[in-house]
Amino acid sequence: MKDDENINSQPFMHWRDRFFNMMDAVNKASAATGKVKGSYLMVTAATEENMYERAEFAKDLGSVVIMVDLVVRNTLARARLRQASRLFADKDREFTPDDLSTIAEPDIRASRVFHLAATPKPT
Repeated sequence: MKDDENINSQPFMHWRDRFFNMMDAVNKASAATGKVKGSYLMVTAATEENMYERAEFAKDLGSVVIMVDLVVRNTLARARLRQASRLFADKDREFTPDDLSTIAEPDIRASRVFHLAATPKPT
């Protein structure tokens, strides 16, 4: 199942309801078939804060993968999502304001946009 940016931005498409219904369908399909099923939930939103909110909601529903419309969001937004993913990987960690406001080098290096510029050249 794939969410889509074209319905994501429609005012009548309530993202929380859509995420809940999609994950409900995923769970029912997994239970019925005994096989792992999944859905790419579209978290692209007007602001980074809204993207984080959607990503966290998807995670709370049990989604293990999300989708970001790369055409709409810029490289910084994707780096911030990598940062959030890295931080949330440590479930027992308490975050400081510094943790939440600092993008680390690996978050930038993972971007194809910055990879060539940030990767040291052999001498």
